Amino acid sequence: MRHSSDPLQLLKKGRSLQEFFIKGEFSLRFWESIASGVSLINSFIILTALSVFEFGLYQLVLAFIGIIGGFNIDQLDGAISIEMRRHFGKNEPGKAKRIYLEYALLKSLIAFVLAAGVFFGSGIVASHYGADIGLYVKIMSLLLVLDGLQSVGRIFLKSVFSFAFFGASAARELVKLPLLAGVFFFSQLSIANVLVVHLLGWAGSLSLVVFFAVKYWRVTLKKILPAKEFLLGKIAKTYGGWVFFRYVVGKTTRSITPWLVKIFINTEAVALYSLAVNLIAFIERLFPINMLSYVFLIKVDDKEGLARIFSRAVKYVFWFGAGAGLAGLVFVPLVINKILPKYGEALPLFKLMLLALPAYGIYKVLKWILTTLREYKILALRLITEAVIINGTMLILLPTIGVLGAGFAYIGVYLGRIIFFWPALIRTHPYLKFNLKNIFIFNGEDKIFLAKLWRQLVLMINRFKVRLV
Repeated sequence: MRHSSDPLQLLKKGRSLQEFFIKGEFSLRFWESIASGVSLINSFIILTALSVFEFGLYQLVLAFIGIIGGFNIDQLDGAISIEMRRHFGKNEPGKAKRIYLEYALLKSLIAFVLAAGVFFGSGIVASHYGADIGLYVKIMSLLLVLDGLQSVGRIFLKSVFSFAFFGASAARELVKLPLLAGVFFFSQLSIANVLVVHLLGWAGSLSLVVFFAVKYWRVTLKKILPAKEFLLGKIAKTYGGWVFFRYVVGKTTRSITPWLVKIFINTEAVALYSLAVNLIAFIERLFPINMLSYVFLIKVDDKEGLARIFSRAVKYVFWFGAGAGLAGLVFVPLVINKILPKYGEALPLFKLMLLALPAYGIYKVLKWILTTLREYKILALRLITEAVIINGTMLILLPTIGVLGAGFAYIGVYLGRIIFFWPALIRTHPYLKFNLKNIFIFNGEDKIFLAKLWRQLVLMINRFKVRLV
């Protein structure tokens, strides 16, 4: 790969893996900070303009589209990126290109079919829930196409270790801001308007991903002839069953939760639940661990190095999660009570869900290392019990203790995943064995590692300042 902005050039030039990690995290944090800041403004406009009931209805429409989107083949995205990356590493770009072209065509076709089904089937929804709901669903059917096409570009960028798609969420929020503000100040912001703006934001992020995907395609695969053999079938046969099961069940379970809240409580409770989840998700995006998925892939053939990175990652994300939870407990209620007092009832649920943050970090580390090691069966099997536990917990707790029941289920999800993943990982890869008590031990190696990480971060910030000047 010849392009100078390719992150792998850092390693080719003999620079450290830490610099690779810092460069990626710095790039991601830069764009995430923009996306998060603008997203907060956009959310404030929406929450202010819509009533609690309308916001809940808006979230139900998004959840419905999420359920339908679960039947696309997003479940294979990670496996495709990893397989492409492996072929790049073996100097087999023709096979990487063949896999990508096959998958991109199939994925795009399914996205259009799902969108058409929702668009033309919206009349059925309207006959049961009213003409307005049917219109909302028809509008959002286009999201299935935008999301599908964006994921096609994102898969390729991940396979070449490009950070370019990190700006997609920022582009989406930046497109939405002037549109929301314009309608809010000069007209009336309705659910339909919010949905249309939502789509336009996704169109903006798709444009960014396509631009960089084309740019990297020209320097990596444009002149490469694709392999003649059909490769996607082999991948789907090897991983597809477990991965498909895992993704569909997982995404459907997540998307159905707002509807369970609607059924057992009311639409206003959906709004409270959605706000709490969005606040938690905002904090989760601050975890500086996204580059671990790349680092694990680079170190996959170095068992000693992989084990060392894995153990440190578990320790550091636990404490980061604990600190983030404490900060959220102090500051978020002050903000909500000040600017969105009508959503104050969401705070008890939010505070309860903060307890899941340390477990969330450990889960992400486990998920990424299992994905890197292609342990899709382990990732899928936990959903058999998880889907039953989550929905069973909801069915029992929502009617008895209200929306707080969703909070207990949220905590249970991450604890359950750790309990399931950890022993399974150690059984199949014993060199990754890690004593949990080490989470509470900081030694000289930790000090040296963190000091090096800090120096790399300062160096990266100084380089960024020089570029600005």
